Amino acid sequence: MRGRGFTLIELLVVMLLIVIVLGVAGLSLYGAEARTLREETERLALLARAAAEDAVLQGRVLVLAFTPEGYQFMTVNDQGELAPVTQDDVLRPRSLPPGVTVRAIEIEGVRETDARVVFFPSGEMPQFAVTLAHGEMALRIEGQANGEIRTVTPPS
Repeated sequence: MRGRGFTLIELLVVMLLIVIVLGVAGLSLYGAEARTLREETERLALLARAAAEDAVLQGRVLVLAFTPEGYQFMTVNDQGELAPVTQDDVLRPRSLPPGVTVRAIEIEGVRETDARVVFFPSGEMPQFAVTLAHGEMALRIEGQANGEIRTVTPPS
């Protein structure tokens, strides 16, 4: 007569199924975080390129400034002060997605805490790097003095 209960093999099969389901769920979560980080990094790189082009085309200085919540583009107003760009839907202030943070900002190779990237009407800009992170994952936007802006994986 067989007792009531599960055999060792049945328990192992159930545990294996649980491990597989948790593994797939973990990969999906990691994939979503990586996708969010990549999308935001690419968005920031595209907006920085747009700001560099706009500075040349409009003949004005544009500044990329970071806040704890996100980033904004600024220009010099009639009083000679920096003011957020609000009339341009492309260069409007942006919030970072939940979980995405600015890990580091470097201007001309120097790590800054309150750095701003300046785009000049002449097409010049400083060499800069902005590292965005989501948990342990990080991506970096690099801008060169010649106007090239690209997204890269930061060195470990």
